[in-house]
Amino acid sequence: MADSHLHAYVRTKLALTEPEPVIRPWDVDTWAELPDSRLPVQPSLDLLAGLHARWAELYSSVDGPGWERCFVHPDLAGRAGRPPAAWAQAFQADEQGRVRLARWLAVYIWHGQHHTAHILGLRQRKGW
Repeated sequence: MADSHLHAYVRTKLALTEPEPVIRPWDVDTWAELPDSRLPVQPSLDLLAGLHARWAELYSSVDGPGWERCFVHPDLAGRAGRPPAAWAQAFQADEQGRVRLARWLAVYIWHGQHHTAHILGLRQRKGW
């Protein structure tokens, strides 16, 4: 989750500072194989706490027109006539792959809640 939220934070900043930046997709599974993914959970929790503080401050500064700013996700572009991938539907990208900042925030609110529910469920099942 930390890697995902880091990418999302950078994409947010790109959308706020550049006109329709094209973001770089990343291979989640390959990143998860790197050695830092095997660290105890605390460094990731610490990273998320600081990242979320900065992200919240950044989002609190966004004004009306700022919410319409977007980035371009190349994996979401040009899907005419093809059903969107299941993960892609949530972003509501247009034909050019543009994702609006307002929608990006909504997806990541859901993402955090979704993972929290998984963690809480595991904690309950394991009796932690």
